[in-house]
Amino acid sequence: MSHFKMKRVIWIILILTINYLPAQERVYYADEVLVQASREKSGITLLPFPVHSTSGFDFLSNYYPDLSGLVLVSPSVMLSVNSRKNEIRPVFRSLQSENGSVLLNGIPIGNPWDDSFLLNEISSDMLQAIEFYPSGGDMSNPNQGITGGINIITRKARAPFELSSQIQTGSYGWKSGKITFGSKRGKLGFLLSGSHTAYKGAIKNTDYKTNNLSASLNYGLGRYGKLGLFSTFHSSDKGAWGNKPGEAWRFPFWQTFHTDLNYNVKLASRTDLTSRLFFSRWDNLLIAYNDSTMSSEKYRSLHHNKSFGAEFLGNVLVSKRAVLSLGVDSRENEMNTTNEGKKAINRGNAFVRGFYDMQRVVKVFIGTRCNFSDDFKWRLDYEGGLTIMPKEILRLKLHYSHLTRFPSLRQLYNETNDPSDHSNKNLRPTLSDNYEVTLEYEIKGKIAVSLTGFKTMAKDLVGTTPAPPPVRFRFDNIKDATLSGIEFALKGQPSLWLSIFANYAYNDGRDRRTNERLENLIYHHGAIGVQASVWRINPMATLTFRSEEPYRASNGEIKHLPGYYLVDAGIEARIIKHISAQILFKNITDKIYFVAENTQGQPREIRVGLNLNY
Repeated sequence: MSHFKMKRVIWIILILTINYLPAQERVYYADEVLVQASREKSGITLLPFPVHSTSGFDFLSNYYPDLSGLVLVSPSVMLSVNSRKNEIRPVFRSLQSENGSVLLNGIPIGNPWDDSFLLNEISSDMLQAIEFYPSGGDMSNPNQGITGGINIITRKARAPFELSSQIQTGSYGWKSGKITFGSKRGKLGFLLSGSHTAYKGAIKNTDYKTNNLSASLNYGLGRYGKLGLFSTFHSSDKGAWGNKPGEAWRFPFWQTFHTDLNYNVKLASRTDLTSRLFFSRWDNLLIAYNDSTMSSEKYRSLHHNKSFGAEFLGNVLVSKRAVLSLGVDSRENEMNTTNEGKKAINRGNAFVRGFYDMQRVVKVFIGTRCNFSDDFKWRLDYEGGLTIMPKEILRLKLHYSHLTRFPSLRQLYNETNDPSDHSNKNLRPTLSDNYEVTLEYEIKGKIAVSLTGFKTMAKDLVGTTPAPPPVRFRFDNIKDATLSGIEFALKGQPSLWLSIFANYAYNDGRDRRTNERLENLIYHHGAIGVQASVWRINPMATLTFRSEEPYRASNGEIKHLPGYYLVDAGIEARIIKHISAQILFKNITDKIYFVAENTQGQPREIRVGLNLNY
């Protein structure tokens, strides 16, 4: 879609918004499902695919300053720690992060350069919950993830006065401070948050300093209209390991910015509408040095990437048992880098999705989505699913989806003709067929247990093939690949003083032509977490584990990183009514492990701090 056409779509969305601004009506419900035009899932237990949420596990955000500690709750997501760039990425069902989808309040926030997202770029200060969607969720999600997706939901002010803050200090020069202030009075509500973190690093040249600022504003227009604004800014100065052992990198600045403006209204025709404008920008400078002494520069690389777009969502209550959802979004993605050059393309989609409740025992979902892109012809996705509930505490979920994934700009384009670039202009979109069966059971309404079996059959999955130095690899399509596995999840509060979660995942991915294991695929991983509340003391502990990981070494060979486990433990104690003290032991057993080639993970660390919540 051309730049002119994209602007035309945005103007249409704005005109639609102006037309329904004065509307006044109420919220409608269709048998437990809230009719609202939002990608935050209401009644998520009714969906025909498993959705795991961090709701109820707020204690994790007290110990971890960013989102990396919170993904432990889901068996579908694990962490990829890339020490070359001091990055922590979510990996969905053990495939590379580019195959997943990350949304911030329903808006794609993956860097258009490589469609990736860094968990350590978003502070946990403003977090309400994270929802995890194996196989990417439903047709309403833009930028569909083949193997999964997450939706980061930010919170809004709910009280006339809200104030929280935290200060921490710890091993290897760790210092952290954050403060959040908000208020909700009448039709106006706002939240402001700021944080700063400094860390010298246990490993040479992995130090960093980060700053995060976030703001949320909500205002009621008319009796049933709502205007919302959310913005977040991240900046850092950090070091990292280079492509080769002994090579050093520095990022004097690394900045990301996301903002979206939205308007939601309830119409008299039992319709809920939301329109939104959004903008994101990524700026960073890399200085690569010849060796670890950083005495002479090897090269510099500068990134200025951005994304701008608009969307329109609608939910219509067709009858007491049926809901129809529809929407359209259009966005311009642009990369502007030293290596790949400047390139801008327009992408978007339009979807229709229906829900029908059959006697409250069987719930049916069907949907379709048309994906469009400047560089490919339009593609049609579709899905269908059932939720069968013979009892309130027992649910059987069946889900099928056919999904399209367009390659990222980095994978496709090399506008500078750099011979060392990894791009491949002949890449084809990935097409996948996804099958899932899930059984969910609630134990006395206190503990939820789920077991999921899944299989993904992907055509033209984007992977890599070896290339001679200095390139090492190029992006290429894997003609026929499969990914299958089993996921188990348990979470809940068996008593008022105890919260627990536990999960395990087995993944197996193969190139069907050669039967070789897919690169970076990990067979086994999982996590266990527990927090207790005894008088004024709240101890907690988490255990994470993973099996070996295959990777492509710097010489092009496939090697394996050994598997490992890590244990974190902490205690929070209330001193007076609104103030508490805490201590956290990361990697308490001082386990030696490797996160990348010749790159050791962090040793044991201790962090202590004070919390204020009012």
